[in-house]
Amino acid sequence: LLDLLEKNKEYLNGNSNDLDRFLKDLDPRLHSLGYLYALHARIDHSKSLSSKYENFLHNFELFCVHFSRDQVVHCQNKFYKMLRSVSEWLLNAKMPQRGIRSFVYAIRGLAEEGEVTPAHQDLAKLALKSKCYGMVRSVINQNQYTVNVSNTGIKPVDMLLYNYYRGMLFIGLKEYGKALNSFLISITTPSKVLHAAAIEAYKKYLLVSLKLHGKVIPLPSYTPPLVNKFVKKLTTPYQDLANAFSKYDIPKFAAFVEKHQEKFLKDQNLGLVNQVRTALTRRIIQRLTSTYLTLSLQDIADKALLASTEQAEIIILAMIEENEVFATIDQKHGMVSFHEDVSQSETEHLLGRLRENMDSVLSLLDKVGNTNLDLAKSNKYLIKTIPLEEVALTEETTAAGKPTQKP
Repeated sequence: LLDLLEKNKEYLNGNSNDLDRFLKDLDPRLHSLGYLYALHARIDHSKSLSSKYENFLHNFELFCVHFSRDQVVHCQNKFYKMLRSVSEWLLNAKMPQRGIRSFVYAIRGLAEEGEVTPAHQDLAKLALKSKCYGMVRSVINQNQYTVNVSNTGIKPVDMLLYNYYRGMLFIGLKEYGKALNSFLISITTPSKVLHAAAIEAYKKYLLVSLKLHGKVIPLPSYTPPLVNKFVKKLTTPYQDLANAFSKYDIPKFAAFVEKHQEKFLKDQNLGLVNQVRTALTRRIIQRLTSTYLTLSLQDIADKALLASTEQAEIIILAMIEENEVFATIDQKHGMVSFHEDVSQSETEHLLGRLRENMDSVLSLLDKVGNTNLDLAKSNKYLIKTIPLEEVALTEETTAAGKPTQKP
């Protein structure tokens, strides 16, 4: 059937205007391959959609929800090319939200557990453009540990861009730890050239790192050499911010923000920079807890360069609520008492997270073990790693059914 469809691609392309009526006679559950080829031909000639795009989108949504995996698995490359064409059309038509539900179903229906496909990048971009971050939470929360280059046609740039977009989605969801990890994957994706998205990912990585940890977490040893060589030179304003933050110098930090405001705005990072400014104030207040047991709100406002004691109180209350500091406020006398305390509920929450992470690590170890086993059996891998004379000896042994002595 695939051969027949390939031979008739030109016929489908030449009659793309009539394919909507043709699709009405097909059932996506039973005729998934024919449906796929017809949709691909239709979107490749999207200029003819004009006012009839509703029919196409209806057929596309129907296919993504009901297609047969047993059929489509034999032409995944075609499937993901069709999805890429649809995502580009939706973005150009300024209707990104219309594709999100369908793309989620498409990924769930075909991708293996933990597999990253070209459609992941497309879905993340659609979600960003439409600002529908929550609709893709189930997809972006999945761990990534496998790709299938030969079947899906995924490229390193797809991984790089997906994790860059994924990091921005997590920022939108206020899940900054996951955002940091996503940007790191984007930055460290192997590449022979320096991609602009890797630099943009590093800028956000630096800012999120400062917000979460109060310092820039160094890049790992497996970071591509080109990234290590140029990333700091290409992000000078961000390095200046990090240096000011490390010295807890609020005036200097504010001066750099004002100096490079247009740059941060152009990079769409000004909001994140302002969050880092707030984080710097909180870090200064946290440092006070290691020096003082009791401090007045006025002293805190002075040391953190806040406008008033009321602002200091608001920030401290927020920090107490988020377990960033443990303190009590005496509003009558305007005093704050700092103390060490971890509530029982917080301890139970941390233990629960630890158990979840342990289960995830054990599952990942099983996957890595299976991958190593498959790799050890791969002829291509063996040919590249074992000396040629040993490969020849192995082949002779296999053919003869017994060891062959070297001369």
